[in-house]
Amino acid sequence: MTTAANTYDWKYIVKSAICIFFMFGFGYLPPFPPLEPIGMHVLGIFIGLLYAWISIGFIWPSFLSIIALNLTGLESMNKIIAGGFGNNITVFVFLMLVLVIYLEKAGICERIAYWFLSRKIIVGRPWTLITLFLLSSYVMAMLTYSYPAMLIPWTILYTVCKDVGYKKGDTFPAFMVLGIGVAAQMGFTALPIKSHSLLSLGILESVTHGEYSINFFEYAAINIPITLVVLIIYILMMRFVFKVNVDLLYEITEEKFSSYRNQKLTLQEKIAFLSIIFFISIMALPSIMPQEWLITSILRKFGMTGCLVVVFGLLTLFRIGKKPILDFSDIANNGKIGWEVIIMYTGCMPVSSAMSNPDVGITNIIVQYCMPVLSHLSSFEFIIITFVVMTLLTQLMHNLVLAAVVTPLIVQFALAAGCDPALLVIILCFAYGFSTTTPAASAASSLIFLNDWSPTRTSYKVLISHFAVSMVILSAGVVPLICILFMKLQ
Repeated sequence: MTTAANTYDWKYIVKSAICIFFMFGFGYLPPFPPLEPIGMHVLGIFIGLLYAWISIGFIWPSFLSIIALNLTGLESMNKIIAGGFGNNITVFVFLMLVLVIYLEKAGICERIAYWFLSRKIIVGRPWTLITLFLLSSYVMAMLTYSYPAMLIPWTILYTVCKDVGYKKGDTFPAFMVLGIGVAAQMGFTALPIKSHSLLSLGILESVTHGEYSINFFEYAAINIPITLVVLIIYILMMRFVFKVNVDLLYEITEEKFSSYRNQKLTLQEKIAFLSIIFFISIMALPSIMPQEWLITSILRKFGMTGCLVVVFGLLTLFRIGKKPILDFSDIANNGKIGWEVIIMYTGCMPVSSAMSNPDVGITNIIVQYCMPVLSHLSSFEFIIITFVVMTLLTQLMHNLVLAAVVTPLIVQFALAAGCDPALLVIILCFAYGFSTTTPAASAASSLIFLNDWSPTRTSYKVLISHFAVSMVILSAGVVPLICILFMKLQ
């Protein structure tokens, strides 16, 4: 017989109690010098929020942090709400999620994948097919999110494998499943329009009070090459280190995907494709056009959120028949909006700002204790060490949580060390995105490990090996070279 007591989730209750203690009780403990009582309150909220994000979830802890922060008297509730819900990055994330759902619904994601697979150049060239397959996932993730960029190519892969004779557990489909996962995560990280990068960029501006910011072109110019290097390393390891047998792929004939080659885009697909190209263009143009042009000044004032507002304005203004091209209400209410991410931002941004507030004193303590170590490091050494440490930590902690928790502190370290925090945050965004080695690294990573076309042991062996080789090449050559080039251009 089941009693009422047995229905309680005691683990959840204990974890919740721990979170509540840190948020509301930790601040009443005797402060350790030189931290003031207000600093103890903010530190407790920070620790409670971090603990809850890792062990419980995102929604109610984020709301609770807003209440706890208001009770410290540091800011009014109106300012805290404005700093969370009204934050520029929070608004951009919401609008970006709506745009992604629109692109999926229009069918342009699947069309991109089949465009790659219908090229004549793949016939009789298995490694060209593999490269284009992974590039299709990379491009889809770059324009949308990692989930469709994995799920759609995986679906196409299963069909190809079954047609030529591969089955679950075979080496080739296992490596391709993992490769598509790596490609999707790299594409997801390539442009500054995704959750962890937007969070980091927002924190950079918040902590430095707008003194440092990162434009679209700077971010893309650094992270597109790095992410492509990681993808190329995977393909080369697949071919020359693991020597995956691809003999069955020679059976793919020119007719296999030829029906997709000459298919014309529908009107909705054309508009969806042009909208994402237009969006990326107006974000990138201010970085490359002459600064004295009027259009450059206008686009620079828009920022990323303003550019997205322009796209939505056009898509909702014009109609096909009697309906707008983008029915905002229909898409925003279809149940696919990732509200956990949005609510996380509303709690993260005010707490990050409070942590960096000089009156709170937390950053002063961090700088005081870290300066003896930082003083012995050059800016170059600081960036490389931080890159390696954060990329390793990303494999053990959810990348979004790590970005929210660590970025404010790292920016303070960078300022204390005389390092350019903008360059460091760009590289950190890649480190947070290179989250493929364990299921705990990111939501996308857990999806990779759940795919039954690749045995768990194979997934660990391949992804850990790829991560190790990539880290050696990146930390010893690629990242230092990028840092040198970036510093010379400043």
